[in-house]
Amino acid sequence: MNEVQVIASGAEFRRQTHRARMEIVFAEWPKRAVCKGVPLYVMYPDNEADADKDGNRPPFSEARARAVCDPCPVRTECLDWALRANDTWGVHGGLMPDEQREERRRRIRRKALHRNDLAG
Repeated sequence: MNEVQVIASGAEFRRQTHRARMEIVFAEWPKRAVCKGVPLYVMYPDNEADADKDGNRPPFSEARARAVCDPCPVRTECLDWALRANDTWGVHGGLMPDEQREERRRRIRRKALHRNDLAG
């Protein structure tokens, strides 16, 4: 891949990320999400929005976040959206941020292998 392709692929990545982030505004699936209305500290490990005036916030619990995601009817849509939007700092589709990054890499590798299979 030459430098022009790298720059173009970076620009395309930003366009796809922006499209995905805008998509959630109009999507129906977030309305059915179990986490709708759950305090941000439950789903976002490093969120400061729920801190009190002294900066204290309840501790993040992976088990609590997974318990919210487990029965959710839109887990797949949530994870797919987070990976397209590159929103890997919160819990999405039952995966922790590090698991989402690994899933994103896995999907990229799978897509590249599929393209290679088609090409030749």
